[in-house]
Amino acid sequence: MITGVLIMESLKPDCALDASGLTFTSISRHDVDGVTTEQPSRWTVAKFTGDVPDPGELAGRFAEVLDSPGWYVDFHSHDTVWVAFPRRVFTYARGDRDGHQVAVDYALSVGVPVSQTRWGN
Repeated sequence: MITGVLIMESLKPDCALDASGLTFTSISRHDVDGVTTEQPSRWTVAKFTGDVPDPGELAGRFAEVLDSPGWYVDFHSHDTVWVAFPRRVFTYARGDRDGHQVAVDYALSVGVPVSQTRWGN
């Protein structure tokens, strides 16, 4: 079982996400501080779960539809974390500080603000 968060505004215009295997458990709207000039100040946050056979393939689907710069989707299982950026996916064991830092370093290099790099690890 995986759980994660998708910011709907992170999707490219005119894209379609194959959400097979996912269940959206909540959808909410929030005013957000600390956004980049490319990001809107109000986000639609969709929390999801899923029992997907190949979470890496799901991360790849996200990587195909995310807009740039500065967007990502993160999700995790009991023991693994996936962080998908446009055209790039990072996977590491939960609690692996080095793996987490590699993903954070990449996030910062593509314009994700520090305040937005606190996904679960």
